[in-house]
Amino acid sequence: MNKERSDYVTVRLSEVGKKLAAGGTLEVTTSTHRFIFRAGEDQEVTRAFDWERVLAKKSADGEPIFECVGAEPANSTSKTDDPAEDPDA
Repeated sequence: MNKERSDYVTVRLSEVGKKLAAGGTLEVTTSTHRFIFRAGEDQEVTRAFDWERVLAKKSADGEPIFECVGAEPANSTSKTDDPAEDPDA
């Protein structure tokens, strides 16, 4: 299986999520998936389902429980590496 980098994002507990984990773990369970996060540990998850449909929507008191680490927002546009396709090159 060819794993495209853009299909995955790295996720970790936000400050709110760390407080909820209280030094232990924080678990999120759906009908088909189970995620277990520890404060200070990053996890690679799929962008389309795990992040956008499940984890990004989890919050406590209006604050996100999870955050993406070093990833472009899903709706951002990035320049191509091919100069023939990049009008700014």
